[in-house]
Amino acid sequence: MKFCVSLAFLTALLSLAVSASSFCKAATEDLNVTPRKGNWAASPSPSGKFGMERHAAYRERAKQGPIDVLFLGDSITQLWELSGRAVWQQHYAPLRAANFGIGGENTMNILWRITTGGELDDVHPKVLVLMAGTNNMGMNSAEDIADALRVIVHTIRRKLPRTKILLLGILPKLEEQPGPKRAKIKQVNKIIARMDDGKRVRFLDFGHRFVAPDGTLRRDLMNDLVHPTAQGYAVWAEAMQPLLQKMLQETKDSGRAQP
Repeated sequence: MKFCVSLAFLTALLSLAVSASSFCKAATEDLNVTPRKGNWAASPSPSGKFGMERHAAYRERAKQGPIDVLFLGDSITQLWELSGRAVWQQHYAPLRAANFGIGGENTMNILWRITTGGELDDVHPKVLVLMAGTNNMGMNSAEDIADALRVIVHTIRRKLPRTKILLLGILPKLEEQPGPKRAKIKQVNKIIARMDDGKRVRFLDFGHRFVAPDGTLRRDLMNDLVHPTAQGYAVWAEAMQPLLQKMLQETKDSGRAQP
């Protein structure tokens, strides 16, 4: 009788393990997304010498110690170390944050960094902050840019399953007054906002804060109409702080819930 009970128990455990394995496999397969046909914005491609030098430095930084908040993106992200330095030291240095931004990079370059380049192999951040796509505006459609960002987000989720992703909307740029470029950015943001699942991926668009009531871009926040000024980075931090803190708290609460 004891043997029968044990056998039944073992059978149940085996069934549960198979179910869990199938679930994990299905979840992983869901993240192995493919880009839209012919969308080269989602094809990994290394950048030039400057980008590769920065990439190598980030690989080394990843090995040096824990990173709880990781910023990933192009020059708008990279310039946290210059124009945004004071704000960074105040808000993000205490959070053990790291800046993996590289000037001039597009979605193809960022995708290469996190796949072939292995830039995420030695990091396990609680939250990854992603802003990308602005450098694709002149060469890709809104749909293809959004699709490339979808591939990047799903790649991050596959590589860092415990990390929450804060996907930021692309900032308005180049045009003093509303025009086709700014309309295209809004279109991309509208599409990628759908990735917000309220759990692992959250979307935040604060681009309207860089626009004056008359529709012009605020030069005090973006004097070259592309990159935030020191005051612009302060506006970014203020807009992002509540959601970022909420996401970090959620990871802390989740950790407490684990046996």
